[in-house]
Amino acid sequence: MIHVYFNIIGSIVFMGIIYGATAVADFPWWNDAIGMGEIANFHTLFNVGATLLFLPFTKLLARLAEWTVPDRAGQSQELELEMPVLDELLLKSPAVAIQQAKGAVEKMAENARANYNETVPVLFSHDEETIHLIEQRESLVDKLEVGISNYLVKVSDCELNERDSRAVSELFNFIVDFERIGDYAINVMERSGEMFDKEITFSPSAKQELELVDGAIREILELTIQAFRANDTLIAARVEPLEETVDLMTQTLRDRHILRLKEGSCGIEGGVIFLEILTNLERISDHCSNVAARIVGEESEDAHFDAHEFRRNMHDGLVPDFNSMLARYKEKYYAPLEEA
Repeated sequence: MIHVYFNIIGSIVFMGIIYGATAVADFPWWNDAIGMGEIANFHTLFNVGATLLFLPFTKLLARLAEWTVPDRAGQSQELELEMPVLDELLLKSPAVAIQQAKGAVEKMAENARANYNETVPVLFSHDEETIHLIEQRESLVDKLEVGISNYLVKVSDCELNERDSRAVSELFNFIVDFERIGDYAINVMERSGEMFDKEITFSPSAKQELELVDGAIREILELTIQAFRANDTLIAARVEPLEETVDLMTQTLRDRHILRLKEGSCGIEGGVIFLEILTNLERISDHCSNVAARIVGEESEDAHFDAHEFRRNMHDGLVPDFNSMLARYKEKYYAPLEEA
């Protein structure tokens, strides 16, 4: 529809300009026969002119197309769960093939994040429709892991320069991290079924604590995927101090919850599930930390970059702004936890 509107509106504007010009001026060549070369030149002029005309109005053109052909109910969900095509013809241009594979990894990461964002709420609602959607997304994440890995194997068989070879190796690592994030989200979702079957509920304080950690995990996933999509080291640098805050939060909550278990103010089964959920959330943040450190390593172009050493340096205050970012995240997430 965008293409149709481009041609219709562009033709109307051009006809108005041309016939308006001929109405006020006498062009001696107007009635001459036009040759193939002139047709080609005019066609080029039309497309360039129409493109320049529409550049400021691209959003308006998109809205017009969406209004003409509205989405069917559930269509966005169908598109979200589609398997992206990894075109083997692009293997002739490895750099383009790598970008295509990265786009598929982004989709994998987005589905893993979408699953996580619904897992903690579903613990308390046990909504069957949401659980089914989470399972569908997880199935897609698993298929993407296999499909992208196989495609990258074929890319690695091509003649690659050092930069592309390194990019392929890192994509394999990113696939593992995002797939594990998806797995841990599923682990949390499965606790919903266990709680429903055994009629287990969390105390208001435990629920409030879990919601605070959930907020931190949502933000760390958002930062991680943003950094991965844009190869942005500044965003990636914000992940580690938030991951450190999540570690502090989960350790505090473990200690606090174990004390509740000892005092008998919390049921054993519910307490075990709560601790299992905390473990899965902490591991999600660990994998986000892995992704962020690799992004920094990619951009450093240092063949001997050590992600573990980079993280140690951050914790030791050797990386600028780490301590100030850590203080901000503690204020945002850990301070309310201490007050809860």
